[in-house]
Amino acid sequence: MLRIFAFTTALLVALSTIANATCGTRGGPGYRDPATGKCLSWAEFSYRCGPDGSRCQPEKPSPLIKELQQPAADPHKLMERSHGLSK
Repeated sequence: MLRIFAFTTALLVALSTIANATCGTRGGPGYRDPATGKCLSWAEFSYRCGPDGSRCQPEKPSPLIKELQQPAADPHKLMERSHGLSK
C-alpha cells in the first residue's frame, strides 16, 4: 500500500511539473499565440506576434528575439542557437 501511495504521489508531482512548463523553456521564442493559446515556434513568431511581439503574451521571452527583428534573421538559426546547437 505504501508503494502505491509513493508511486501516485511521484506521478502527480511529475504531471504538474510538465503542465506548468512555460513557453520559452524548451528553446522557443517564449510567446503564446493569442488565438490558440499554444506556444509559438521561431518560424511562426513574426507572423503571429508582429515584429516586436506586441500581439502575443510573453512568458519567458528569449534574448534572441531582438536578433529576429533584424532583416537578415533566420528563424531556423535562432532555434538552433536557443537549443545550444550552434553559435
